[in-house]
Amino acid sequence: MSSTQGFVLSGVTQQSLRKGTFVGSEACRPGRRLGFSLKRATGVRMTTTQPQVDLGKKDSVFVAPVPTKHDLATGRDPARVKIFDTTLRDGEQSPGASLTGEEKLILAKQLAKLGVDIIEAGFPIASVGDFEAVKTIAQTVGCRDDPPIICGLSRARKPDIDRCWEAVKHASFPRIHTFIATSDLHMEYKLKKTPDEVLEATTEMVSYARSLCEDVEFSAEDATRSDPEFLYKVYSRAIAAGATTLNVPDTVGYTTPDEYGALIRGIRENVEGIENLTISLHGHNDLGLAVANFLSGVENGARQIETTINGIGERAGNAAMEEIVMALQVRRQYYSSKLHLAPSK
Repeated sequence: MSSTQGFVLSGVTQQSLRKGTFVGSEACRPGRRLGFSLKRATGVRMTTTQPQVDLGKKDSVFVAPVPTKHDLATGRDPARVKIFDTTLRDGEQSPGASLTGEEKLILAKQLAKLGVDIIEAGFPIASVGDFEAVKTIAQTVGCRDDPPIICGLSRARKPDIDRCWEAVKHASFPRIHTFIATSDLHMEYKLKKTPDEVLEATTEMVSYARSLCEDVEFSAEDATRSDPEFLYKVYSRAIAAGATTLNVPDTVGYTTPDEYGALIRGIRENVEGIENLTISLHGHNDLGLAVANFLSGVENGARQIETTINGIGERAGNAAMEEIVMALQVRRQYYSSKLHLAPSK
């Protein structure tokens, strides 16, 4: 698709991007636009006067993360629910959603305008074009006033991590997001590694990423189909090696809200050093449960949600940003009682 034709992402057009408005996938009738600001719409800012939040479950207390440099520089509450948008990376993996560098930059500018906390701008080692797009976004959107964190994805391999760092390092607040699979199925048939080898790779590659960048997100791919006890060990290794955010992907859209909430709770209670880190959620919509899963994850202590515009993504898509944002806003009284969320002033 040429850039002159305009592109459509489930109702997102170049014209709507420039205006900062989007066509809601389900929330709006055909032809209506849904314009919103995350800062205005969510009201999802947590009170700083009460760092411990009772989740309403026995022996369960959430401790707010230590403020990051990005939090301090932008004045954002460290205990807020952070919006991590991956439209430019995971969203682009949807069939027919290939974007030019110019189109990626347009989207990134609008995401920053919405107040998104983290923009995953791409997978730098995937192609020269993706590398250049991530680099350009880091140099422009990542250096504006009140900038978002600019993130790039990399496998747990040194060449990937090096390429990622070269792309994102130009941003005021860069992040390397590295991942390795942890389910028995993926370890045996995709990675062809033993659990011990995955543990060693986690330590080595997270440590290497941290030697380049002080903000490192680690994902355990296929976490929801992984053995929980092994998962706790992997995440503990990642923290010891320097990870600052732990992401819990429902890679194939397999989990349910109760299961996902229990997994997040288990991670929070069993992973060494988790107290001052952000737990992140990433999910796909194969069973139509992505947003419900995220709400359960937030209820159990997660403080970063990985979304895409209109839920665009491979297969059945990802958790839709506008849906989870409005769920937190419309049901703010319920989530306030659970999480001590306070509307923005």
